[in-house]
Amino acid sequence: MNENLTRCIGLWLAEGDNKTNREITFTNNSLELILFFHENISKLYKGKNKPRLYVYSPDEQRYFSNLLGFKTIRFYIDDRANKSYYIYRLADTKFVRFWKNLVDKTKINPVYYISILSGIFAGEGNIKYSLKHNSRNIRISPGKRDNIIEIYLNHLKVPIKYDANKRNYIVTGKNISIFNDNHICTLHPEKGKQFRKMIKSVKEKHYSPHFLRKLVLEELYSFVRTKDLAKKFNRSQLRVYDVLGQLRKENKADYIKINGFTYWASKELIENYILTQKISILKALSSNKTFTSIGKCIHMDRKAVKRKLVNLEKEGYVKRTSNYWKMTSNGKRLIAGIDEAGRF
Repeated sequence: MNENLTRCIGLWLAEGDNKTNREITFTNNSLELILFFHENISKLYKGKNKPRLYVYSPDEQRYFSNLLGFKTIRFYIDDRANKSYYIYRLADTKFVRFWKNLVDKTKINPVYYISILSGIFAGEGNIKYSLKHNSRNIRISPGKRDNIIEIYLNHLKVPIKYDANKRNYIVTGKNISIFNDNHICTLHPEKGKQFRKMIKSVKEKHYSPHFLRKLVLEELYSFVRTKDLAKKFNRSQLRVYDVLGQLRKENKADYIKINGFTYWASKELIENYILTQKISILKALSSNKTFTSIGKCIHMDRKAVKRKLVNLEKEGYVKRTSNYWKMTSNGKRLIAGIDEAGRF
C-alpha cells in the first residue's frame, strides 16, 4: 500500500460502483484524476484486460489520442451535463473481488484515514465561501450519512455536522485549518485551487493594538526573532516591528545581533546578556593575548572579539598597548562583580 493507492480507494468509495462484481468503475469530471486512478490501478492490476474510457460532453465531443493505455475511448454527448465528465471501466471479475477485499481492509486502518478522506473529498467534496458574508465551508456530499466518513472526521477531531436536507457534511471555522494541515482538499485540481483561494481569503485574527502589545511583551522573556513573532500571531513582520519599536522607546525591550541575526528580548534580559558577554571577554583576556585565542575561549570570531574590545576600551574596562590589550582596574572590578558605584 502507498498513499496514492489509498487515495484511489477514497476516490472509488466516493464515485465508484461498489454494487457490480464484474468491473471496477470510477466517474469524475477531472481527466487528471481519471488518469491518476488509471495509473495507480495499472500498477496493482496484473491481468491482461485493458480499461475502457467513456467521455461525456455537454455540447461537443472532445477528441484526444488513445495513447493512454485504454482498450478504447468512446465519446458521447450529454445535454444535461454542465461540463465534460469521464467514466473509467476495467472488467475483470477476479480483480474486482481482490479490489473490494483490499478496500474493506484498508478503509478501517487508521494509518490510511487521511489519504482515503482526501480521495473521498476529491470525489464528493466541494468548497463554498463568500467574502461578502464572511462564510467559509468545506462540504462532503455522500447523499446520506456515512459511517466511514464520520470515523475519519472523529479521527481528526473535527465535529460531525451533517445537514440532512442538503445531505452533506459541513466543516467550518478553525476546523478548516485541520483539513489544510493534512492536505485533504488538494487532490482534485479545481477543488484544490478553490480551497487555496478560500484559505488566502481568511482574514487575520483581530488583535487590538493594546492586546498585541501585551502578547509580544510576554514573549520577550527569551530571545526571539521578528519573523517568529509574526508567524505566531499571524501578523506581518512590519506590524510586529512597530510594536517592538514602541516597547523599545518605553525601555521595555531591546535587540541584539547574535551570529548575524537580530534577536529581541526584554531590556533586562539584553542588559544581563551584554554584561555576561563583557565579563566572558575580560576573563578570556586575562590568559590570552590574541583575538583568535580569545575567540576560541568564548566561541566568537576574531573580528567580533576586536569590535567588543574596542567598545570595552571606550567604557574604560580595557586598554590597548602597542602589542596587546590589558584590563584596567575598572575591568578587574567588573569581573569581581562590582562597578565604580558598587552595584553589581
